[in-house]
Amino acid sequence: MRKKNIDPSVIALRDLLRTAMGPDFVCLYHYGSRLTGGADPESDYDVLCVSKRQIDREERDRLIDQSLDIQFEQGVVFDLHFYSESEIEAAPLAYTPFISQVQTEGVIV
Repeated sequence: MRKKNIDPSVIALRDLLRTAMGPDFVCLYHYGSRLTGGADPESDYDVLCVSKRQIDREERDRLIDQSLDIQFEQGVVFDLHFYSESEIEAAPLAYTPFISQVQTEGVIV
């Protein structure tokens, strides 16, 4: 398998989330067309943040707002999802094609 080049904007997002979430941050998956080579210039960056606990709507919105600085500065758009470890390890989410694709085709940044 060839090494995937991770865009600096995704690395910046990971660093922002790690700092903002502190010990609740587990990892950031990068997946989708930007990673697999099927993207066009207008494609977004598909990312999934895994946390130790469930992130409520208010915190999610705050984190997405913070990510806007990176998006504006670097001219990118993130499609950012948040799930807790327990959510992605248990039914029904653990058995969805979405989670399977993220875990098998994506990379942890």
